[in-house]
Amino acid sequence: ADRHYCARLNTNRVVCWGWGPYGQQGNGTTADNNGAVYVHNKDNGSCTAADQSGCLADIVEVSAGAWTTCARDTSGYAYCWGYNANYQLGNGGTTQQAWPYRIIDNGNAIEGGSDGVLNTVVSISAGDRQSGAVLANGRFVRWGLREEYQTYATVPEVKWDAHNDFVKTEVGSLNVFVFRADGSVRGHGINSYGGLGVGTAGSYYDWSN
Repeated sequence: ADRHYCARLNTNRVVCWGWGPYGQQGNGTTADNNGAVYVHNKDNGSCTAADQSGCLADIVEVSAGAWTTCARDTSGYAYCWGYNANYQLGNGGTTQQAWPYRIIDNGNAIEGGSDGVLNTVVSISAGDRQSGAVLANGRFVRWGLREEYQTYATVPEVKWDAHNDFVKTEVGSLNVFVFRADGSVRGHGINSYGGLGVGTAGSYYDWSN
């Protein structure tokens, strides 16, 4: 997180607080909040401490990035909201959103489903200008600004499609890390200050051991 923060409650609802000019708190506004506010479900009504019927529900993971927030629910659906100038909401557009929106499947058989949205997500992380997720089939998908920082993935695309043993991802400001079932960690992105942990500093745009 940068200047906004989020947490998952034991009710599987999500609250956010702090800086909010891009809608990254998910309550339908762009206001700053010095106390926790519930993240709304855009398709429903009231979302307050007293009436949570309109709150985003059944969430098992939430990730607050620099200006974007993403979450996944018990059914494997994924949501993002907030800043979107670099396509980091995964909905194919660049309009910021103050409500959670489901992340779309790009139609390239990422999951093999037919409902048009990602629905087998087991790990999700929001970064700075990109976001990423691991699917139940062990694939890693990402969307937003690609690692060479010149082109965009406007919707989720598979990265490293030869591998299907990923279990978790963490997306940072300039780097992405993915964790494999055997316990190894792989990363890609900027390594100018040794941020990839490979023992040297330099420009790495892709896979590092």
